[in-house]
Amino acid sequence: MVGTGGMARGTLRALVVQTSTSPTSETMVAARLLSALEGPANEAAPRVETLLFQGVKTSGMRAPHPVTAPFSSLPHVVVRTVRMGNLGLPVSGRLARARKCADLLPVVARWRSLLRHARAFAPNVIYSAQQVWDIRLAARLARALGCPQIVHLHYVCGPWLGREVLEVLPRAALVICVSDFIRSDAIGHGIPPERAVTLRNSLAPATDLSPERRAAVRASVRAELGAAEDAVLVGMLARLAPWKGQTELLRAMLPILAVDPRAHLVLAGSEYPRANGMTTEMIAMSAVAGVADRVHILGQRSDVPRLLDALDVYGHPSRAEPCSMAILEAMAHGLPVVSWREGGTVELIVDHRTGILAETMDVDALSGALAAMVEHSALRTEMGERGRARVADSFRPQAAGACFRSLLEETAGRGRCRS
Repeated sequence: MVGTGGMARGTLRALVVQTSTSPTSETMVAARLLSALEGPANEAAPRVETLLFQGVKTSGMRAPHPVTAPFSSLPHVVVRTVRMGNLGLPVSGRLARARKCADLLPVVARWRSLLRHARAFAPNVIYSAQQVWDIRLAARLARALGCPQIVHLHYVCGPWLGREVLEVLPRAALVICVSDFIRSDAIGHGIPPERAVTLRNSLAPATDLSPERRAAVRASVRAELGAAEDAVLVGMLARLAPWKGQTELLRAMLPILAVDPRAHLVLAGSEYPRANGMTTEMIAMSAVAGVADRVHILGQRSDVPRLLDALDVYGHPSRAEPCSMAILEAMAHGLPVVSWREGGTVELIVDHRTGILAETMDVDALSGALAAMVEHSALRTEMGERGRARVADSFRPQAAGACFRSLLEETAGRGRCRS
């Protein structure tokens, strides 16, 4: 096999650029794909070696950084950290954006060194997500080395991606989209259809608890919440953001909470943007309805698997969802999911088989779907088990890794796109 950039037969070299200094959904998706490449490959498939340029806030740390930890155990991945401060983190306000100029200085100072390491590695492809500084550094490396650039697109296109991202995307050799919904949107923004492919997010099966262990987890969480043993917990574990839909979920739950004393709503996640007022607003809504004791707003949690194992129903009425890892995680834990019929969600949930899809922003329909779930335990169990099986069958990391390997190989074989 002969490709660009001096690829030896049987070996493919991918240079990955990540500027975010804290774990994000994009970094975890990249880690999952690279980890899947460790598995046995077809004899005809190339072995993949990866050089990761990873942003960290400060250099010289001895202990593995949380953002590098998922990659440190992969023998085919070499991690080279680059001090970037807050360069790769989302910020708001002119002052915060201006401060990023200072964060850029160490990168500029090390640019020749980075380029030297990149040339020595001799990559066949350069890969990044769509974050603005990932794109900027990856594009510059691609131009300098004459390598094809691959962009992993996790969100719908729009001005929030920034002018440079929107200019790079149509020129990229390949744009990997996390759902058909994102691919369709990307094509609508000028990305050639032949260069846009769908690779949905994947997820390893959740730990299958014994009946005794699951009962203990459920009892523990209910005791923490002050809920009875027979309480039916409807939950959503995601950032508290207006577009995520927690407010609509609460509105849909209020009529159910008013008539069924078993019902509880559990929300976990930090406010984004920070201090956006959603917690205060929802506490007030619950108090006015007289159900504040059964609406639990927990804030950021580190025990998400434990909470999922304690829930009975998962609500996720998020808008324009690309390919929700939260939904996949809920399904992997055997939970039926209630959501809006839009975005990439319709590619995950099989309506009335693994959950229920309500028409977008029809809060009454959402409430009806949730009420059916709360009332019928057999329905919850059947849909939850079908959802667990669907994740195991259709969203396996090994299958995603094999597809990713093929995309890397095909892009390297085509060489750089010069349109």
